[in-house]
Order: sequence, then structure tokens, then C-alpha cells
Amino acid sequence: ITVSAPSQLTTSRGVGLGATRAEVEKVYAAFRTVGREPGEPDPSSVDTLVIGSVYGGTFFSFTDGKLTGIFVGAGAE
Repeated sequence: ITVSAPSQLTTSRGVGLGATRAEVEKVYAAFRTVGREPGEPDPSSVDTLVIGSVYGGTFFSFTDGKLTGIFVGAGAE
């Protein structure tokens, strides 16, 4: 599932496009590593925040600190 502008969809926790990275990190702090294998690196970067695993998680994309895209699913196989 991919969410991009002009969508007004939100995650089950109420996060939608336009949210700040700080807001997203606060809402998902408790879930950041859930679903990752021991030793699996965090693939997050300045422009991407991955909640869960690249093999099945939620990927938040940011431009200038604002949420511009949400992808739910497997980012790697």
C-alpha cells in the first residue's frame, strides 16, 4: 500500500501526510524495532523512517522534515 499526495488517508494511529518527522517518531517510538530480527540493521535515514522490518513494515518518507509518503509492505525480499 502506498499513500501519497493528495491522499488524506492516515495510519491506524492517525498519522497523515504533512506530519513532521518528530510527530511520527513520537507516535511510533514503541514499535520502531518490532518485527526485526536480532542484529538486523535500522535502514532509516534522514529522508526515511522504517517502523518494523524492511521485510514487512511501514516506511515513512520525508521531504524537508514533512511526511510526503507512506508505504506499508515488504521493501526487500
